[in-house]
Amino acid sequence: MRITSIDLENFRSHSRYSETFEKGINLILGRNGSGKSSIIEAIGLALFGGGLRDKQEDAIKWNERRSRITVTFLADDGLEYRVEKVFGTGSSHELHQGDLLIARGKENVIEKIRIICGLQGDISKTFENVIVAFQNRIADQFLGSPAARRDYFNRVFQVDLYRKISTDFMRSYLTDLRNENEAIEREIAFMEQQMERKAEVEERVKTLSEDLSRAKEELKSLEDALKKVKAERLRLEEIGRELSSKRGQFEQQLKSLRDEAGSLKGNLRQRERAVEAKEIVDKSREGHDLYERLLEKENALSAEKRRLEGLGERSAAIEKRIAELQTEVARFSGALSNSEERLEESEKQFEELKKEREELRRKMEEAEREGGKKREAYNLCLSRKEAFRVIL
Repeated sequence: MRITSIDLENFRSHSRYSETFEKGINLILGRNGSGKSSIIEAIGLALFGGGLRDKQEDAIKWNERRSRITVTFLADDGLEYRVEKVFGTGSSHELHQGDLLIARGKENVIEKIRIICGLQGDISKTFENVIVAFQNRIADQFLGSPAARRDYFNRVFQVDLYRKISTDFMRSYLTDLRNENEAIEREIAFMEQQMERKAEVEERVKTLSEDLSRAKEELKSLEDALKKVKAERLRLEEIGRELSSKRGQFEQQLKSLRDEAGSLKGNLRQRERAVEAKEIVDKSREGHDLYERLLEKENALSAEKRRLEGLGERSAAIEKRIAELQTEVARFSGALSNSEERLEESEKQFEELKKEREELRRKMEEAEREGGKKREAYNLCLSRKEAFRVIL
């Protein structure tokens, strides 16, 4: 706090007094009874709530109805405040900051000043006993008994407050020490427990390290296996493409085989209906024995015919099996990634069917050749049989 100015109106002996104070030391000089102490008293009344030396009526100049004290000061927050205290008519006590009313009433004003100026304790006592020394009272505090002096200075310097602060601090400090000690003891117990578990933890770490190494090795093995599986998949896809190509070729060969079988059946039926009776009659003049031989040949030809028909049924069965194989190949193509064994089996069946088809074709060709010979013999037999009937 730094007081910057004071203005008195009808206060004690002053009708009007106004003064501005500079930073540093300011001197107020005058004769005895000129009102120097009244200026100090006015500052104490306005700022610190000090008491009057006499009755309140004595604060008002003779024959006046009211007096006014105005003090301006700089507070610890760097702002300038103004205090106005009025005695007599319309008495008041107000604190302003510029045009703004901050507090009103003695207790409110003094408390606000104590806060903004950072003062402690009873500031009115501090003002009277420490800041100023009134006339005729400067030595009173030093002339009393030791107990009175101790009590006075304890109040002035707020020794009890510091004693209380010290006691509370020590109590709080001891509590903190106890809490810290308990925390340290808990930490020590925890560390001892952790040390007891150290061997177990180390063994666990060792086991986990070994598991990690094995896992890495297994991962590498799986990666290698995955590479092999991918390579095998590519190989199977290539086999699938080759199989698709072979399937097309097989279907083409199957179509040709069907056409040949149909042609063979047509020729067989056409040749069975061929009658060359006239030529056979002209050539046939043999007897009953010849008839028997021809009859045996007829039976043989019938058996051969049935065999050929059986071959036709076998051909149909082969065609059905080929259709089933085609279905199997199509299903195998859709599940190629996990059907290597079925693919190999289908390839084997396909090769076996090819061999069987070739064997069937060979037998049919032989049957065709044999059938041609036997048909000629059969026709000859029929001619002779007819001729034999004519003879009989």
